[in-house]
Amino acid sequence: MSRLFILAALLVITAVALDVVPRPKNCAVGTTYPKDCNTCTCGATIAADKCSKFDCDKVKASTTPRTPSSSRPGICPTKVTPRPGIDDCSKRNQTSICKVDVDCPGAKKCCENGCKVFLCRNAIYPNTP
Repeated sequence: MSRLFILAALLVITAVALDVVPRPKNCAVGTTYPKDCNTCTCGATIAADKCSKFDCDKVKASTTPRTPSSSRPGICPTKVTPRPGIDDCSKRNQTSICKVDVDCPGAKKCCENGCKVFLCRNAIYPNTP
């Protein structure tokens, strides 16, 4: 009995350490859920689920906090979240070319493209005549 308890405790600790989120029990087709650093879309069966294929170690390493002194005026254009299988991130450039706005030429801003990749983009200035 105690061996079973220890095994169960180890499994729980491992799941928490890996930040694993299980597939929802009643996963309607088209519903999304997080899995590691990826996003999955429920299919008719678990085998039919579609998940993005980020290298989670690279994603964690590429997250760089922005400091206010490195920000330029304006906002980034809306990022496009890719649909699995059609325009997914594996088909896009996976190399970030900037970390902060000052890494970009002119007035461009360093913006995330929807695949956790940062690229130089033209800023948007809302509420300007």
